[in-house]
Amino acid sequence: SKRMATSRFVLADDGRAFLPGEVRMLPPSLPKDGRSRQHLNLDRLGAIVILGAQSDSHVRRFLVDDLECLEVGLDETLTALQPPDGEISRYADWLVEWSDKAPRGHLARSLTDVPCVHTTDGAWLAPSDGVFFPRERDAPEIPQSLTVPIAALPEIEGLRSLMEGAGVRPFRWREVIFERLLPVLTDENCGDLEREAALTALRRYLESEP
Repeated sequence: SKRMATSRFVLADDGRAFLPGEVRMLPPSLPKDGRSRQHLNLDRLGAIVILGAQSDSHVRRFLVDDLECLEVGLDETLTALQPPDGEISRYADWLVEWSDKAPRGHLARSLTDVPCVHTTDGAWLAPSDGVFFPRERDAPEIPQSLTVPIAALPEIEGLRSLMEGAGVRPFRWREVIFERLLPVLTDENCGDLEREAALTALRRYLESEP
């Protein structure tokens, strides 16, 4: 082991060979296939052991326990998260599988400030940006000119609970009023169109109340 610790034999994902102490392993809870390469920008994490080797539990244990190869922490790994430009189902499925393999609630809590939620206007926002789940069918509509971030999630088992654990909230008009409408209505520098949209939304809500 001592001789191996000073040998450049560990192959990184970019094809280069390193000393065991110069490369790192991704979190063991990551799904054991090539999808991580699609959904993470590995260049942001430096030299990473080739993913195929990381999926072998014996190789992983040897590198980490015997040769003291370090592991990338979960929060640092999430800085390399790379949401897709198009179809998001495979990305969302990968996140759910990762969450299922991680300690209960660990990934969800770590995602709170990470841009991981696709919204109806095509943006990627963090749950802490005030993202809501879609409103119930009988709830008043939101004027299109009013900016309220609404999650656009594919139908994947476990995805809603993961996003809820990360901080995406059920749509409640009272929260929208306090967080989105009142700041607009009390802002002296607010434009006329935005103010009118906020007033329209407020009227729709009040009219819907018994």
